Amino acid sequence: MNKVFATLSFLFVFTAFSRTAQAQIVNKYAAVVNFDINCNNRITVDDASEFHAGDTILIIQMKTFSVDSTNTPTFGDTLAYNGAGNYEYNVVKKILLGNKIEFKYQVKRTYDWTLGRVQIVRVAYANNYIVNSPITCMPWNGFKGGVVVIRGGNSIVLNANIDVTGKGFRAGQPLLLQNAVSCNKSDYYYPANGDGGQKGEGIGYLSNNKNYGRGKLTNGGGGGTNSRSGGAGGGNGGTGGGGGDQYQAASAWCPNNVMSNLGGIGGLALGNNTFLSKVFLGGGGGCGQGDNLSEKAGGNGGGIIILDAPTIIGNNNSVIADGDSAAMCTAAGPGCEDDGGGGGGAGGSILINATNVTNLLKIYARGGKGSKIYSSITVNATFMPGPGGGGGGGAVWFKNATVPAGVTVNTTGGAKGVLPQFINSSNGSKDGSVGVTVNNLNFNFPIDTFLIKYNLDFLDSVTKCATIKFVNKTKVAVGVGIFSWWWSFGDGKTDTAKNPTHTYGAGGTYTVKVAAQDITGCTDTLTRVITLNSLNYGIRDTIVGCRTHTFFPFKKTGPTAAIYQWNFGDGDTATGNPITHTYTAKGSKKYTVVLTVTDSTGCQDTVHFTADVVGVVARYNVSKDSVCQLQQVNFTDKSDTTAIFWAWTYGDGNVDSIKNPNHIYPYEGTYKTSLIVGNIYGCLDTAYKNIVVDSISPVDYIPSDTILCQGQTIILKGFYLHQNARSADWDLGDGFKIKNTDPVIHAYDAAGAYNVTLTVHFRSCPDSTFSKLININPYPQLNLGPDTSMCANGASLVLADNINVSNPYAKWTWNTGDTTSFINVRHPGIYTARINIKGCTTSDSVEVFKDCYLDIPNAFAPNGTGANAYFLPRQLLSKSVNQFKMTIFDRWGQEVFQTNSINGRGWDGKFNGKDQPMGVYVYQISVTFANGVSESYTGNVTLIR
Repeated sequence: MNKVFATLSFLFVFTAFSRTAQAQIVNKYAAVVNFDINCNNRITVDDASEFHAGDTILIIQMKTFSVDSTNTPTFGDTLAYNGAGNYEYNVVKKILLGNKIEFKYQVKRTYDWTLGRVQIVRVAYANNYIVNSPITCMPWNGFKGGVVVIRGGNSIVLNANIDVTGKGFRAGQPLLLQNAVSCNKSDYYYPANGDGGQKGEGIGYLSNNKNYGRGKLTNGGGGGTNSRSGGAGGGNGGTGGGGGDQYQAASAWCPNNVMSNLGGIGGLALGNNTFLSKVFLGGGGGCGQGDNLSEKAGGNGGGIIILDAPTIIGNNNSVIADGDSAAMCTAAGPGCEDDGGGGGGAGGSILINATNVTNLLKIYARGGKGSKIYSSITVNATFMPGPGGGGGGGAVWFKNATVPAGVTVNTTGGAKGVLPQFINSSNGSKDGSVGVTVNNLNFNFPIDTFLIKYNLDFLDSVTKCATIKFVNKTKVAVGVGIFSWWWSFGDGKTDTAKNPTHTYGAGGTYTVKVAAQDITGCTDTLTRVITLNSLNYGIRDTIVGCRTHTFFPFKKTGPTAAIYQWNFGDGDTATGNPITHTYTAKGSKKYTVVLTVTDSTGCQDTVHFTADVVGVVARYNVSKDSVCQLQQVNFTDKSDTTAIFWAWTYGDGNVDSIKNPNHIYPYEGTYKTSLIVGNIYGCLDTAYKNIVVDSISPVDYIPSDTILCQGQTIILKGFYLHQNARSADWDLGDGFKIKNTDPVIHAYDAAGAYNVTLTVHFRSCPDSTFSKLININPYPQLNLGPDTSMCANGASLVLADNINVSNPYAKWTWNTGDTTSFINVRHPGIYTARINIKGCTTSDSVEVFKDCYLDIPNAFAPNGTGANAYFLPRQLLSKSVNQFKMTIFDRWGQEVFQTNSINGRGWDGKFNGKDQPMGVYVYQISVTFANGVSESYTGNVTLIR
């Protein structure tokens, strides 16, 4: 690659050494009209007068022809880029008559030379390129232009701006037809009949009959539709903004409901990424639709700027590839109201192929603004025409992995158009999307000299052997496909394969020719003379033997072979002489064996023969491969009918030699049996089978507990040789049967004796059954009676189990520690008894409440609530009181309260209706309980306020 760069720099120095750009347009342009790349590396352009041998040129494809043209929302989608956006450098080798240009270097990328609108651009070059006055480019005219490309051997210095604003794809233009108003024109394309505004130009192209209406045209913005909707912005790095909606005044012009969202569709964002490595002009904005001679054109897209130098010195200047804004209206009036506005052009593309960027550089690839529109009817919002959508931002590329320091990038999308009379309403128009910044630019330079035709070549040497494989070493240029080959071997024989193999009948000297032709008709021919010797080896045509055999080749004529290579016909190969090989496939089969011998000069001979393997295959069946001990096993031979003897081994030390024997195994185990058979050729084979012998197993089961109670969960686990069993089934004796489960979990709902049966199914031995009784004891009943009460110091109570008192198995445990069937209770409390009969237990409790009592508090609060608001409320603090008298005295001994009521609430803290002071008072109480006991109490109570 470095060598190529040096050559390019040398060529460019002579054409632009230390030159300062003076003209406004520093590049020259030519459109490609024909091509002869495959054969002669040439193109034909519209005008080659501005190009000379040695010029560095940029090849760039502007368009693609693969575009969706269906009347659906996908109209205008890019079906395939093909060569669109491809670009690379090359050098003019020479100029020929008829505007033909021959390239010096092979074309690296693929181009659609005529369908893709390919152009070449002469590169402006100087070792140190200084921009002292503003530079722009020729505007894109549909065939060429729109590109600035400058290359500096060392540097590019900007003392002025480079600006290609609006030099890219062209905007949609007004038809200016006076049409009748028609609403709801929703198709994605129309001819030039006024129902749709012209679409902006993009990388795709279609017939003029589909160039109007709201559908985008790849990155060209869609036009407005009838009635009076706005055109959309173009796209590139970002998507163009959609155009504003049509008039909504259905009652005035349209008999039916007016459809919404019929503005132009924004131009697509294109594939600006390092994978595709393509560069594009900014898309043109679509034109608004009109019927009042006032629709507005869109804005042109931005052009392409390529700056290529190791160092770029910005000097705070700008590189600009903005899209044009659409035509604008500044006030209402003729030519500026009622019809749709145009969309803004998209920002173009800027490629900075530099390692160093210094002294501040400003880069702009902004979208243009959409049209601002006015209306002649402002009484309500239904008379709003559609403003234009904003253009999408462009694409900026850097060689660096990040944006260099001191460089500012602006790829903002263009603003949508508005309606100033309606408070700047957009009526559905949209801003253009921001563009993209792409790093790690990989610029496309020429890499090798163009290969004249095909450089035909094939492998040969002074001495050759009888059979030759001609190895084609032809070098084909990139993109060239060979259509046909033709060989003449000099002995009257020919071939059309690319790499033919030919066997000569005798040694000697032969003239070999090879010719090639591609699909374009380009041809080339090469002639070589070869000299050959011969080598001749042999082996018997057919070899009969077993699967393992040793092969012995012999020489017929010629020198002694140095290498013996075998292909045994079964996928295996080997080297050696003699050679022993074993065929893995059993039985009789014929194989084609190929022996290739090579002598010290490299000459080869190949011998084909048949290896007839006459093996025998051992096979046998057994009556059962899993048996119970002492059960007979029958062995049946199924070997090839060529077998003449049999040798059996049973795996337990016993053998046999009859064809179909039988055997009984007395002990359990796994026995490996075998059968060896042989045929009349002495070929042997062995087959194997395993016999599994199970022992006879006892069957039993054990419950999880020795004492079983009604409703208690128990576990039944079987005891037998589990490894020999297939399944275990249970009959639980209470109607429940469980299959293929061991152990089982079960609970019996009723007491009694149950006959539980376990049946085990063994894989080889007979089924075995075991049964036994399981006794389920009932839970005992226990009733100590209802809860009761007792008076203090009264007679004791008797709590007793009267149900089980006569049961000799009954055992009692009380929470008092007693173990009898009854206890005497002398105090209130909770009393619990637990009874155990044959391991099954039940418990019952009785609560004995306090009776015949009076609880006297030591304080009360008359101003409170509840029990504490009165002194001694009997209904709350006493029980079983028959007579009651209470007298209360203050500290001076004066009686302040007296009562004989057994159910009263007590003293409320007042005397003669007045609250008594807080303090200590004396009470005297006499009480007689229901059991006849009388008591007297004297004490203090504190009144709290």
